[in-house]
Amino acid sequence: MRQLLVLLVLVSVPLMAGTMTRTARFDRGDLVITQQNGYDNVEFHGGATLIQPGAPRLPRVVEALAIPSGAVPSGVEVLSVEWTTLPGTYKVGPAQPDLPLPMPGRSFTPRLYKPDAAIYGSSEPYPSSVARLAGYGTMSGYRIAHVELHPVRYIPTTGELQVATKS
Repeated sequence: MRQLLVLLVLVSVPLMAGTMTRTARFDRGDLVITQQNGYDNVEFHGGATLIQPGAPRLPRVVEALAIPSGAVPSGVEVLSVEWTTLPGTYKVGPAQPDLPLPMPGRSFTPRLYKPDAAIYGSSEPYPSSVARLAGYGTMSGYRIAHVELHPVRYIPTTGELQVATKS
């Protein structure tokens, strides 16, 4: 039986004095965990990851939501989320910044970021937020709000990996 990861997200649109509610669904079968260089890589098939250098590299999903014309979103509120701890313990690797594309006559030596001691020494889940308003604008004549979702979180001191679930 397929289990879905579900986040119920509320986007506030104060100009219109209203809100929009959306449910984000992810198939847990799309969660891929591999090992490399002594770390666990946690990803969604075809998804992006958090790239704050030195922080745990975890999946993120950016949803584009159509909003009313003239609306200016003010924030995101998660109305409902349940967390399930995956069996085992994990050592999630630190994120590294994107590298520039190769250019003739130039070479780049990437800086290797070590785990951020403040985050990796914490017993608090990372990331601390489940969703955030990443921005808004216009696309093809439609107003769009971009909401960044974090359906996977990590507790560094215990090695727990949790996914947002709802049965």
